[in-house]
Amino acid sequence: MKDKESNKEELLNEIYSAACMGSDSIMQVTGKISDGALKNELKTQLEGYRGFAAQAENALVGMGKAAKRPGMLKTMPATVSITLKAMADNSPSHIAEMMVNGLTMGIVEMKRQANNAAQSQVDPDAVKLANDMVTFQENSLNQLKQYL
Repeated sequence: MKDKESNKEELLNEIYSAACMGSDSIMQVTGKISDGALKNELKTQLEGYRGFAAQAENALVGMGKAAKRPGMLKTMPATVSITLKAMADNSPSHIAEMMVNGLTMGIVEMKRQANNAAQSQVDPDAVKLANDMVTFQENSLNQLKQYL
């Protein structure tokens, strides 16, 4: 059975990894967007993801640990999918739909991680960071709905 410290490290790495994947996805599509409002919305979301990555990384460094970027096996399918779908249709509606789908998966996974961590009595600050990220993702999803 894992101890609270390793559970905290795992949660912080999940937050860091999810924030990196969100940032990477936005960076992939930003150059393919001609709609200025959508591009600005995604830039705002990118800043949010970078903030969560920095907070998780700082907490890990404070524990004497290093943040772990998601591995290529985890990111490659999403990277290829985003590239191909954006090449086929780069309309604001389609880009927003892709981002909404990604956010939905991210929300489900991060909420699961936060709930498991809370049940394992992981440090409340780490659980709060995970829940804050879920709220950020939900707000981001709602902002993107206007482009569907």
